Amino acid sequence: MAKKKNTKKKKEKHIVGTKELVFDIISILLIVSLGIYFGFRSIKYYSKETSKNKVEANTLFRAITTNNEITKGKNGLRQTKDGYYFIGSVENNYVKVFNRIYRVIDINKNNEIKIVSNNNEAVFTYGNDNSFSNSNINFWLNKGKEDLSGVYYYSIPSPKEFLVKTSYKIGTFNNDKITYNDKEDYSDYFSLLNVSDYAKALGKKSYLNNGSFSFILGNDSNGNPLYLNEDGTIDTASSYDSYGIRVVMTLKKNIEITGGNGTVDDPYVINQGDKVNNVNKYYKLGDDLYQAYADSGNSVKLKKSDYLSVNGNYVELPFSKNNSEFNLDERNSIANYLNTTYLNSLSYANSLSTCDFFVGEVSADTSYSLTEIYTEVVNAKVGLLNEFDLNTDNTLTDYYLINKTSSVGTMLRTYNRLGILDDAKGTELKKVVPVVCIEKNLFKNGEGTLDNPYVLE
Repeated sequence: MAKKKNTKKKKEKHIVGTKELVFDIISILLIVSLGIYFGFRSIKYYSKETSKNKVEANTLFRAITTNNEITKGKNGLRQTKDGYYFIGSVENNYVKVFNRIYRVIDINKNNEIKIVSNNNEAVFTYGNDNSFSNSNINFWLNKGKEDLSGVYYYSIPSPKEFLVKTSYKIGTFNNDKITYNDKEDYSDYFSLLNVSDYAKALGKKSYLNNGSFSFILGNDSNGNPLYLNEDGTIDTASSYDSYGIRVVMTLKKNIEITGGNGTVDDPYVINQGDKVNNVNKYYKLGDDLYQAYADSGNSVKLKKSDYLSVNGNYVELPFSKNNSEFNLDERNSIANYLNTTYLNSLSYANSLSTCDFFVGEVSADTSYSLTEIYTEVVNAKVGLLNEFDLNTDNTLTDYYLINKTSSVGTMLRTYNRLGILDDAKGTELKKVVPVVCIEKNLFKNGEGTLDNPYVLE
């Protein structure tokens, strides 16, 4: 009997051991599976996060958020649930892109970055329609169905590579308060500094007050456009007034930079790769320095970076003693002087190309329309800027533009660097800023910067 009992016990022990072995195997397989699963996930998300950090490390977003402490005060970078924005006095939100300097306004929740030109990009008439959509400004800024639209758009190399459309509303500004019609939403690549962004940044006490006259996006209670005074206050403009244009655009998220710390002397520099053009680049012709304001691919239009001078003395000339026409054949006119006496004095005269200068009228008779300037053209080797040309150099002032303001009489436009266009009699003596055209392939040396301009061989 004892032997039988022992046999039973051995069999039971054997059965229990088998169950434990199966359990152990299943447990080990489960642990290994979970290890592989979570290990894979860890590697996957670590790689994803590492890749994300790698992408952000050289981005404008990362540079801005790293170089600024979040503030609740009146100066610096603030954070909200929708992103970030700069407020008050700020000295490290400068960005260089497209050979121009801008200031960062805000960063939205998608990490897209809104910027505004630091200075006026042009100065011209609003137009005969109070609606921003129908204004000369919108026509000049954005590419539309019209052949002549998008002067600014075409000054930017490959805008869709770097920009997303900016969404905005046009508010009514009255007694320092802004109200909106929520049904009116707009979106485009380029717009103006918005009155709401200006107010949020603390207006005239902010970095957005640059001490010049410029249009600002918004209307008064009567639907009239608005502008910023030199002191930074907001006032009502007429549609036929001329003020500066400060351009707003939005950079894509994860836009990369090549360097900079955001200060005016060392701005963040956007990496444009090979998507570049020569607008705003500098050219050395003989002893004269010029800046490009239009790039047509094979050639560039250049404006002199200083007033015309002879033997070190600035020359002052009347536009015309008889009328307001840019007439090459009229003796003692600015057109004749530039294309005879001045042209013949240039060592590089034979290198210049003949190009089109648009001299159409800008007046009430033409509804102050941008398109009217293209109705009249003069072919010449030396000309002047027209009212709607890109003009980012704010150092020169009180010189003639090529457009007349009336077909009757001798009134012409003169440029004011503070952001106003004035009318002047063509008989008045004014300094002169010459404009020339030249083929780009004539320049082999230089980098196009102010310190190292392209040099004519």
